Amino acid sequence: MAEHRPQPNIRDLSTTPDMPWDIIEIGDHVRSFDFERRDLDGEYACYMEGDVIEIVHWQGCDRYRIRVTDRIVGGKNIGVSDDFKEVLPPVNGTPTSLGRVCNGVVKMNRN
Repeated sequence: MAEHRPQPNIRDLSTTPDMPWDIIEIGDHVRSFDFERRDLDGEYACYMEGDVIEIVHWQGCDRYRIRVTDRIVGGKNIGVSDDFKEVLPPVNGTPTSLGRVCNGVVKMNRN
């Protein structure tokens, strides 16, 4: 299982004034997009929503551990299955092997 880390040290990204991603903290309600597209409805809408319960180091990088509350595929909420109760997307700002930067998790307002 993943190694627990209470707070990540992500190169102090919070001091970068023009960073294009949200700083996500434990307890935040978030939307994690499956792909680069950010569609919220329609056939290309694919994402999960949930609560960040911890930040862990797994498979070489820090990741948000998200307890999933909703799973959207093709614009439809298909519910949360046993396979998707929790997800581990990379922390925003994590470099990828293709020279890009991960930024697929956005903070949401609670209704």
